[in-house]
Parts: sequence; structure tokens; C-alpha cells
Amino acid sequence: MKKKYFLRNFFDYCKLMMIPLLLLFVACILVLVFQMQKDLKGRAQNTLTNVNTSLDFVVSNVIFQNDQLTNNSSMLLSLKKLLQRETTIDYSEAIHLRNIKTLMRSITQAYPYVNSVYLYLDGYDNFFSSESAVTRFEKEEDLAWQQVYLQMDAEEKNHVTVIRTDGKPQMTIFQRMLLLDGIVVMNIDIEKYQNLLTQTLYSNREAVLFYNGEGEYLFRWDTQQESALEDLPPDMFAGNESRWIRIGKKLYMVNMSSDNSYRLQIVSLISQDVIWDNIRGIASFFFLVLGISMVVMMYLAYRTAKESFDRIDHMVNVFRDAELGTYPTEPEREEKNEYDVVLNNIIYLFLHNMQLNNSLKQKQQEQEIEELTALQLQINPHFLFNVLQNVE
Repeated sequence: MKKKYFLRNFFDYCKLMMIPLLLLFVACILVLVFQMQKDLKGRAQNTLTNVNTSLDFVVSNVIFQNDQLTNNSSMLLSLKKLLQRETTIDYSEAIHLRNIKTLMRSITQAYPYVNSVYLYLDGYDNFFSSESAVTRFEKEEDLAWQQVYLQMDAEEKNHVTVIRTDGKPQMTIFQRMLLLDGIVVMNIDIEKYQNLLTQTLYSNREAVLFYNGEGEYLFRWDTQQESALEDLPPDMFAGNESRWIRIGKKLYMVNMSSDNSYRLQIVSLISQDVIWDNIRGIASFFFLVLGISMVVMMYLAYRTAKESFDRIDHMVNVFRDAELGTYPTEPEREEKNEYDVVLNNIIYLFLHNMQLNNSLKQKQQEQEIEELTALQLQINPHFLFNVLQNVE
């Protein structure tokens, strides 16, 4: 019987405490998801800004170098003579060529992830390199970037692609010269650039994808390597508004930034696992609170059932003693709450009523005894003899 009431009390407490607790948990999750979406959007925008800034510094140097070369006719003539492999150049031309090489090397020294910078004029069989000055088109990677340049549209001023050099991929940025038929080429080591992004960004569960202006996939930065994201169609990233898309079995928040100066599209993908990680943290705390609440509810249910049956046992004992004629003169049970007060009043009201009834019955019995005694005296022989004598 006690076990039955214990379980009933436990389930009643569960309904009273679990429903508000669950509602509070759901409200916390909704607030967390809403706030996390705002934070993720801000984090993605910050990532895109940092990536754009790191590339803008490099590209701005290329543009500056282009301006310096184009606006200096003497420097251009010196470069043309050198590319034509003329062996006789005067001192001033040598100074100009040294300045060109110094400008180009300043970029590679300032930015460790920049492998080399090339200057190429249309119609020549060689180009000027920051590494080895005049270089002929003999290596396969040099012929590769020359072929890319020759396939560029006449109106296309900038182009970005990936070319493998010595088995390693590198991002090659092309910038047409302003007043000459030629190109400035910058080669960026993708692996070094990714390491730089890892040190600068280090955003957990975030991937940054790089596409050129034609929507061609270039490379990606991803510390987790969660899934293969390279083959995503570029039209999935149309527009710059933040939104969620499904890739495989996961949802990703997509943010995109376009830079018209070098026609590069940068896409930030943040996995939904970021939100789930935070939800799991709250869920762990919730289950801890739930476990503590369950223990408290079991204790309350046990204590309630025990106190109820202790009251019942107390009433039974008091009534049994009362039937035997033993009446307590003071409360035997400490009054802990209002139920004990009511119970004690009921018990002693019953006992007082029972005492009055017993006293009344006792007086009735005494009266009956007295009447019987009087009757017995009336029929006593001596009493009759005395009555007869009086009659005579």
C-alpha cells in the first residue's frame, strides 16, 4: 500500500515539476538558436572581411607596381630591352631594372605566401621574374600560365586561377598592364596562405571556399575537413544574403563576398554542428538538473507517503488505546505542519467525545445499580415483618 502511494506521489510531483522544466529548456533552446544565428552571421562576415583584407594588401601592391611601371617610360624601355635580350644597356637602364626587381621582391618578402611575381609583355619569348630576372618559357608551369593569359578575353582586366608548380597548387592572379600590352602575374602558395588563414581565423567548423569570376573552384580553407565541398555548383551561392542550405546530410550557413578588383568570390560555410555543440552543452546542464530534480522528487514522494502512513498508524494506536480506556493527556505527535494540527484536533475531539460518552454510560450504570439496590431492600424479609407489624 505504501509503495502504491509513493509511486502516485512521485508521478504527481513529476507532472508538477517536469512540465515547467521542459518549457524552460525549450525556451532556452529557442533563444540560443536565435542568438547563435546572429553570432554566426557576424562571424562569417568577420571571416570574409579578414580574407578580403589579406588579399587586398597583396593585390594593391600589384596595382601599385603596375602603376609605377606604366608611368615610367624609361623603366618600360629598359624592360623591353632586357626582354629582347639586348646585351648592351647603359647604367641608367640597369638602375631601372634593379628598381623593378626590388619592387617585385618587396612583395615576396612582405608576404611569405607570395612565391613570385612576373612581368610579361605580349610578343616576347621570355618574361621578367622576381626570382631569376629574365626567364624563358621552358618550364611546364610557365607555359601553363602563359596559355591562361592568351585565352583571356581582351576586355578581361583581371583573372584568377590555380596552376600547379612543382606538384603543388598555387593561386595565380593576372592583372593587365594599364598602357601596355602585357600582364602582371602573382603566384600565391595556397598551402602557406591556408596556414596564414588558420592562424588568423581559426574558426571551428567553418570552411572558406574560393571561386574566380567565372565560378571556377580554386581551393578551400577548412580546419576540420568535414566534407567534400569542392564540387558545389556556383549558382548555389548566388546573392550575398545569409541563408541556410543543405549539403549532403548537414545544413550550412552560407555567406558570400565578391571582390571586383580581382574578380574573386569568397564563400563562408558554417556547419550547423556549431549550434548543436552549444545545444549539447545546455542539454548536459539540463539533464544534470533533471537528475537532481528526480532525486528530490523521489525523496519528497517517499517522505510524503511515510508521513501519511505515520499519521494513520498514530490514529490507529490512539483509537486502540482509547478503547482500552487509556487516554493521552497531551499530544504524542509533534505538529510540523497544518495537517498535524488538524489531525491532532480531530483525534482529541474524538477522544473528548468518547470520554463524555463513557462518563455518561458510567453514571447511568451507577444510577441503575442504586435503583436495583433500593428494590432489593424493598423485598428484604425484615422489611416485610416490620411492615406487617405496623399494619396490626
